[in-house]
Amino acid sequence: EAGLGELSRMGYLMTKEFGPRVRLSAVTTDLPLIPDKPVDIGVEGFCRICKKCAATCPSRSIPNGDQVTVNGILRWKLNAETCFEYWRKIGTDCGICMRTCPWSHARTFPHRLIVAMITRNALARRLFSLIDDIFGYG
Repeated sequence: EAGLGELSRMGYLMTKEFGPRVRLSAVTTDLPLIPDKPVDIGVEGFCRICKKCAATCPSRSIPNGDQVTVNGILRWKLNAETCFEYWRKIGTDCGICMRTCPWSHARTFPHRLIVAMITRNALARRLFSLIDDIFGYG
């Protein structure tokens, strides 16, 4: 609800600018701040169609199905236990889901154009996932 982005199928915050490649931190202040509103950049609709992160997850921790309500929030529920268990097994974090996510591409002009289209158009969300498959863009 902070207006930074949307929650993705893989459980990460996705922003228009950086996709899932975002690290969050907190700053404590007593300054008066104007609250942001939630944003709709098309991530939820795109993730509903794409499912590449779920298909490539070696621990099958990312759900392939529909969103569920968890603590009053409709989202895809990542199986954090199997994800971290896989991390322990390989000795480091995995990151395959982030690498295969079409939103993770370099910020070239074509990628920025595609992301701009995805944020505005449901048909573009379907086409981008297909184009990513055909041209090996992801």
